[in-house]
Amino acid sequence: RLKDDFPDRRVRPDFPVDLQEKIGQEIVNQMERMSPLMQFYSEDGSALVQIGQYLLGVSYLRPYSSWETFRAMITKGLAAYREVVHPTKLARLGLRYINRVDVSAEKTVDIKEYLNAYPAVPQVGERAAMSSWLQRAQIPYEDVNALLTLHIGSIPHGEHDRLSFMIDLDFSTQEGTAP
Repeated sequence: RLKDDFPDRRVRPDFPVDLQEKIGQEIVNQMERMSPLMQFYSEDGSALVQIGQYLLGVSYLRPYSSWETFRAMITKGLAAYREVVHPTKLARLGLRYINRVDVSAEKTVDIKEYLNAYPAVPQVGERAAMSSWLQRAQIPYEDVNALLTLHIGSIPHGEHDRLSFMIDLDFSTQEGTAP
């Protein structure tokens, strides 16, 4: 069903599944169970549909085309998933945007030039500098029963003349949302 647009088929046999079981009022995360993951890549490798137990993922890598192109890929992947799996309900529906930003380290980098959300570091001596940082925020959208989780932080680059940081936005429905 996907081979025309995603001809490169691979199997990842050891994909960890994050299970959540409710025990009383506590939620216990388990990463013990491994599930095979089917991966379908586009010819140029810039797009990917992943299907596993209780999972459908559609990914679009650089270079990005447009939201319309990505939305069509999501629709096609979901249609194929529904045809084959016949799911009865959704546990989570999410849209995630992950971007890596690389900047030159030839000058002092002011993170405020790149982000609206950033850590406030007190001035010590002549300047305040961070060697690494990680920040997480969760913003509820009660009108649509959803949650935006924002992760931003530095990531190792490996090159001394470059600095890199990550922006990870994950917008997802919460338990009890109708499909």
